Amino acid sequence: MAAAANITLEELRDSHKAQRFLDNRYSLLALFDNALFVFSPEGKIVAESPYLEHRRGRDISFRDYFKDTVARGKPVISSPYLSTHNPGHPCVMLTVPIYSNGKLAAIFGGSFDLLGQNFLEDLSHTRIGKTGYVYLFDNHRTIIAHPEKNRIMHRDVPVGINRLFDESIAGFEGSGETRNSRRIETLSSFKHLKTTDWILAASYPIVEAYAPLKTNRIYFITVMVVGTAVTLLFVWFLMQRLTSPLSLITRHVKAIPDKSGLHNLINLERKDELGTLINAFNSMILSLDQHQNALRESESNFRALADNANDGLQIITDSSHLAYVNKRAAEIVGYSVEEMLLTTIETIIHPDHLQMIIERKAKTDAGEFVPSSLKSCWPIGMVAVFRLKSQRPEQSGRENR
Repeated sequence: MAAAANITLEELRDSHKAQRFLDNRYSLLALFDNALFVFSPEGKIVAESPYLEHRRGRDISFRDYFKDTVARGKPVISSPYLSTHNPGHPCVMLTVPIYSNGKLAAIFGGSFDLLGQNFLEDLSHTRIGKTGYVYLFDNHRTIIAHPEKNRIMHRDVPVGINRLFDESIAGFEGSGETRNSRRIETLSSFKHLKTTDWILAASYPIVEAYAPLKTNRIYFITVMVVGTAVTLLFVWFLMQRLTSPLSLITRHVKAIPDKSGLHNLINLERKDELGTLINAFNSMILSLDQHQNALRESESNFRALADNANDGLQIITDSSHLAYVNKRAAEIVGYSVEEMLLTTIETIIHPDHLQMIIERKAKTDAGEFVPSSLKSCWPIGMVAVFRLKSQRPEQSGRENR
């Protein structure tokens, strides 16, 4: 349009001057790689650059781009057509009407070769990711620009195959998942151009589009698994650290009957609540050891006195059996100490005293002989003096006491 404003009527009426004008439009020639044209109002070629012999005066009034320019009186971007300047090549023509005194004086045009080296061809080399691409088509489903050159000028996307392709022709703009004409699942976007009925589309195979998400999902799952394993390992270590002292204490307590003295103490120093428990346990063990030592010493003193007494001494249980017998009592009766411990009071007590002993034992079992100061210590044994009888024939002539 800017170049058309600079062409004069004299240049439009003279083919040679029009030719020089076109040949001097270097920037436009670099852009419109199929040629620049000046057409007469009747649709005849006035000049074209690059120049080709025997084409001036050729009638192109049958072309849609010429008809649309005349009808609209405005610049037109054509649909793809097969060029005669570069025979067989699909091209797009851009035209601008030139007026003089309100009448159409000429039409200035520039043509793109859709297979040539221009910005439309550069568009087809645009890549999205590794295999995604951009392409152009019009409302008649004709492919204008595409990485696959053999698809240009073809209408090879059947209705119903590519859902979003069909919807874009009906006016849809936006992105979504669809299936292309090769039945490949894609993430596609569609945008209508403002100056023509063309639609710019981008196609990105879903496999590639979502590959980072799948990779990230694998990374995420891996990190989660590793993180969970580390967490479990840490929790296990923490639980071992917390419970190992308790297990040690439990094993130590179970083994106490097999130990004695300082071996009963738990040798574990801690400064927490468990340490307080261990200190209390060790104090209790020391106290119990002192009581047991005192009991053993008391028992030892008792045995020393009882075993060496001149009188016979016996301790009678509630079942009338003997719990203790000293040597003197065994000598009086004529039994050994071991034999007497297997007998009952009825066997060894003199008949004259047996009834008295049985009655006293019954009263003792009933608590009648327990002083008020000792009732908290119930049960308490019976103390009595009685005669013993001899069960040995060889001792029948001896006095039994």
